Amino acid sequence: MDDLSTFLKAAAGRPFSWAGDGADCLSWLGEWVAVRHGVNPAAQFRSRYATQIAAYRIIAEHGSREALIGAAVAPLGIRRTNAASRGDIALVDAPEGELGAIVTGDFTACIGPGGLRFRRVPILAAWRV
Repeated sequence: MDDLSTFLKAAAGRPFSWAGDGADCLSWLGEWVAVRHGVNPAAQFRSRYATQIAAYRIIAEHGSREALIGAAVAPLGIRRTNAASRGDIALVDAPEGELGAIVTGDFTACIGPGGLRFRRVPILAAWRV
């Protein structure tokens, strides 16, 4: 089993949480980046939120989810890509709004209040991990 499969399998039983503990859609991406690069770019936000309102405040400080992700991963040398592939992180247009996701191939993996879901949804932005 590769590292992405192992990571996704571990996420499958994990409950969603706004506690900044890696169980919301954006901090979860930080945990995946840490698997690949050894540093969690979302760790800097962990102590700053424990509710949806507080999380959205951090997003607003950066202007958008896309800007927040880009700013968090840039120090690691992670750059945007127009050709997302397996293992890349992405911002997707899901029915419930913009979500952080991991590209798995033809699908993206998203974590949210309903748990881990694999979806075929439009990718708005992606970063090569």
